[in-house]
Amino acid sequence: MARGSTAFAEAFTQALALNLWQWQWQKAQELKQTPSLSVHQAEFKPWQASTSIPDTGILVLSSPKGTGKTKAIVERIHTSDRVIALGHRIALMRNLCDRMGLDYRSDLDEFRGQALNASGLTHRVGLCVDSLGRINPEEFRDGIVVIDEFMQVLRHLLLSNTCDKDGKRAFLLARFQAVIQAAKLIILADADAADIGINYIRNLRNQPTAIYLIQNTYRPQSFPVKFLQNTKEDPIIDQILQDLTTGKRIFIATDSIGASEALEEVINQSKQAKNGLLINSKTSSNPKQRAFITNPNQEISHYDWVIATPSLTTGVSIEVPHIDVVYGLFYGVITDADAAQALNRVRDNVPRVVWCTKQGTNFHKLSTSTNPNIICYQLKTKIDMTAALLRHSLGFSDLLGKELTEQLWQDSPHIQTFAQLVAQTNQSLWSLRDRLQARLESEGSQVTLETLESEADQRSPESK
Repeated sequence: MARGSTAFAEAFTQALALNLWQWQWQKAQELKQTPSLSVHQAEFKPWQASTSIPDTGILVLSSPKGTGKTKAIVERIHTSDRVIALGHRIALMRNLCDRMGLDYRSDLDEFRGQALNASGLTHRVGLCVDSLGRINPEEFRDGIVVIDEFMQVLRHLLLSNTCDKDGKRAFLLARFQAVIQAAKLIILADADAADIGINYIRNLRNQPTAIYLIQNTYRPQSFPVKFLQNTKEDPIIDQILQDLTTGKRIFIATDSIGASEALEEVINQSKQAKNGLLINSKTSSNPKQRAFITNPNQEISHYDWVIATPSLTTGVSIEVPHIDVVYGLFYGVITDADAAQALNRVRDNVPRVVWCTKQGTNFHKLSTSTNPNIICYQLKTKIDMTAALLRHSLGFSDLLGKELTEQLWQDSPHIQTFAQLVAQTNQSLWSLRDRLQARLESEGSQVTLETLESEADQRSPESK
């Protein structure tokens, strides 16, 4: 204030918006690990930058979206005899296996528990973490474990309903730990690499393990974003139909299966574009969808529009010019990080139009807290109550005694990571729209905020 009101007004105008400042501060706290090697590469090629990258331990590749992390992994593993790649979506793992020269485990024959391809026994496979029971970790001892987009994969393993189906999560976690412990080298890649995931993998090793972090400081040119502030999604749907009417080719990312099906129906009823493709968990195994997921750069030319849910959002890139506009409709099922990933499936620098609900809905059923300590306490309370109920029901006072449950709690490498991931997810969902806007701005997008009228609003008497 010593410089006067004019200086204060200038400083106030130049200051970051609160939501952007909060997001940037929280983002800076996620990865505190000191880089072992820093590069500045538009196309991520760390092996050309150094010849001393280790072939044992934990290798972390932190590089922005669209810089070629998967290509770098392919270059590292193509001569290795024992490789296992782990992911969290079937269609995407098939795609990654094709790109990495691996066999997708569920597509292979089996003899006495061992995987067979057309050439015989193979130890170069990929699979979803849901299917870890199909492999013997000892068969991959001293091999390479690859987890591309590892933060999403770990979140799926520890939090998803599918990994908890029929109470199998405990088994999957034990098998996952066995795979991690057997590996000679673990490659973790993610544009959003974070200490939460890195430390979890290190703790699972149960032995001193060196971490080698390669960080790419390059920031690619991002795209212009029209970020709609409307409460409902009607205006963005009207704009989708208008673009199709004028012959524009569009890609639509959404986080809702129901919304994807409704959008397909609206577009088909409008008869504005004949050739379209819907990719969600219900359709991803169909021939056209599988062909697109396997070779998107070739298949995209067949379509005027594509609608994709998270069945496509990770690991598949459309790198050829074809799409004119990318739309994002997010109803609160996924985090801001996953929504940003969805908008990046099309690599071309074309406009994005985004609508996002103000607050998410897919909070964890255990807790909506953003404090890991509170979540740990709530989880422990639930476990203690379950143990007490079992002791009472079965009549064994020493069954699952307090000393045993306390020891299990302290020794588990999974509990703290679970609580941290739940807190991180909840934090994103509580202010989803603001965080997505802040993330896009921080990643270099030119974000313009707009509020549009829908055709229904324009027709209503109130709008006159």
